[in-house]
Amino acid sequence: MKEFQEIINAIKQFDKIIILRHILPDGDAYGFQFGLRNIIKLNWPDKTVKISGKPNSRLNFIGHDFDTITDQDFSDSLVIIGDTANKARIDETNRWQLAKKIIKIDHHPSDDSYGDINLVRPDYCACSELLAHFIQSENLKIDAPTAKIIYHGIVTDSDRFLVRFPQPRTFELAAFLLKQGFDLAALYQEMYAVEKEDLGFRSYVYNNFKTTDKGVAYLFLTQENLAKLKVTSDHAAYDYVALLGNLKDCPIWAFFCEGQNGEIRGELRSHNLVINEIARKYGGGGHRTSSGVRLKDFISATRVINDLNDLIGEVHG
Repeated sequence: MKEFQEIINAIKQFDKIIILRHILPDGDAYGFQFGLRNIIKLNWPDKTVKISGKPNSRLNFIGHDFDTITDQDFSDSLVIIGDTANKARIDETNRWQLAKKIIKIDHHPSDDSYGDINLVRPDYCACSELLAHFIQSENLKIDAPTAKIIYHGIVTDSDRFLVRFPQPRTFELAAFLLKQGFDLAALYQEMYAVEKEDLGFRSYVYNNFKTTDKGVAYLFLTQENLAKLKVTSDHAAYDYVALLGNLKDCPIWAFFCEGQNGEIRGELRSHNLVINEIARKYGGGGHRTSSGVRLKDFISATRVINDLNDLIGEVHG
């Protein structure tokens, strides 16, 4: 890709580089941010590379050493923003706009072109997959710890290669990362280790979810529910929505979780129905089969469910 060479040229041009990603980071956001930082340091060790953002403590095994960044740092730097479809979701204040040059690298549908260089490829199942392709095609140095970080980003954002229709390229890049020699079994043990509270939460989900007449499986979780279950709103919404993904005759599933500020975080998933248009209707967005919304109350969440139910009716009758 011509954008790969443009990115290489930009990295070579700047002594200071800042790497950002979206709010409420997941494995792919970490894979991109920590993975790219390591790649730059391996290939251009004279560069100063910083990363920032609110940490996700559940991903400390992937990375946790964030930097303090000043306004002056931004004004002197190349800023690379990954896995972030629009400006509003960048995990920074507007200081990133002080940068001398901005690069956007993403795999979400392109709703907001905000970089001097925009590399946006929705046909990749993860931004970390796009990063792995960049490394491989440009013949960049990579080590085992960095390969582990990037592989984790791919396997989590593709839900173990089950969603967003991985291409043969996806598995070829996964193999490229595995060849670097990290311990895959140890990574999976870290990824899937659960606390006792997690088991209690899973039991609650299976005993309390509901379904619509057309086959939308969903769960409402209030602050009171979450406090009793010892699970945060963001953790419940993003990390556990997949629990409803294997229900027979339920092509769409969703979690709606109430945060401390009363806002409802909704995570919407489908096997193959296009649901991001419904998410956009309510101010959210995302991938065709994996999207999110922020809502003011559960009444709004019910409207989302009704629209998802209507969608199934339109497609399947």
